[in-house]
Amino acid sequence: MPSFVAGVAHAAAAPVGHAAVNGGELSAVSCPTSSWCMAVGNGTHSGEGLPGRPLTYRLSDGRWRQVAAPHRTPAGHQVSGLSTVSCPSVSDCYALGTASTSSSPTEIIAEHFDGRTWSFVPVQRPGRVVTTSVSCAGSGRCDAVGTRYTGDPFHGGLSRAVAWVLRNGRLRLVPTARRMFPNETLKSVSCVTATACTAVGGERAGNLERPLIETWNGARWSAVRPLARPPAGDGPSVLSGVSCPAPGSCVASGTTVGQVRTLVYNRRRRGPWRFASPQVALPGQDRTEVLQFGSVSCLAYERCAGAGSFTTYSRSERATVEWRGGGRFRATRAPSGTEQLDAVDCKSVCTWVGESTPVQQPLVLRGTGGHPTREKLPTPVP
Repeated sequence: MPSFVAGVAHAAAAPVGHAAVNGGELSAVSCPTSSWCMAVGNGTHSGEGLPGRPLTYRLSDGRWRQVAAPHRTPAGHQVSGLSTVSCPSVSDCYALGTASTSSSPTEIIAEHFDGRTWSFVPVQRPGRVVTTSVSCAGSGRCDAVGTRYTGDPFHGGLSRAVAWVLRNGRLRLVPTARRMFPNETLKSVSCVTATACTAVGGERAGNLERPLIETWNGARWSAVRPLARPPAGDGPSVLSGVSCPAPGSCVASGTTVGQVRTLVYNRRRRGPWRFASPQVALPGQDRTEVLQFGSVSCLAYERCAGAGSFTTYSRSERATVEWRGGGRFRATRAPSGTEQLDAVDCKSVCTWVGESTPVQQPLVLRGTGGHPTREKLPTPVP
């Protein structure tokens, strides 16, 4: 049965033992203006077997600075990291992540940034939640989605889509659309207003997996059915990113596993969702296959950027993906040292976040068009 846990304002706790944070990865970013952003993720310890730590960076006055975030929940559980963030303004950010102990399963946590400090937000917990996404259409008006697992997801466990609505400073569970398949996931959500949200993911029965799109009208979630399916033979397909620049206009991105190529759905001016894959032009002359198209951010219906990856016969590289005219995305290689790009958010400038290589460090890229440059970040500290 879902539990409701009160949130308490919580200053950054003392580090675990004497281990230092020596690296990390950024999983999400939100930029309410072109000159102010909040990026979140998790830090890694130098000691083996130690849990991760929440990691947050803020861009203001042209500089990135690390912002302390609570390490322990009011119940004493260790916060492992933050996986999603949405900021309707520079003094109003909401982030979701996970916390756990050696004896308890992973649980969802929510935090709020008021312009100076992070504090916990009460959240109704449905059980073990692994993937989450949050989108805020205005101050204190946020919606979130995720995936709840029963049992081991790799050994016969079931997955269920879950959703929350933030009202009066609390995240409360709301029912998702009626299930058609025994397993379903929701991986990303985009809200234009508090009564116009779109969430994407996938639904699966046995070896059959197909994209799932749900919409929120302020009162209930409804699945988009029938949804145009990828061509026969593409194999399992799942959507992992969505961005809606205006009510009724959205772009959703993902991957078809069978053909290992991008999956793109478009909706314009409240019209039907249309399947538009493959619609990614790749760099270079070698034969390439897109492996992942995970995050997308749109300023307008035909002005979007994404975070994804591609591979050639000789090597694997990460790429940024930029929207071009005529309904196509064009991939460009990320700067040298980019190991992984997990998320992107665009205003007049686009900001990508992820992880660098060969040493795991948080990574931020910024720029316009398809040629971003790497930002300077301070070394993570406990």
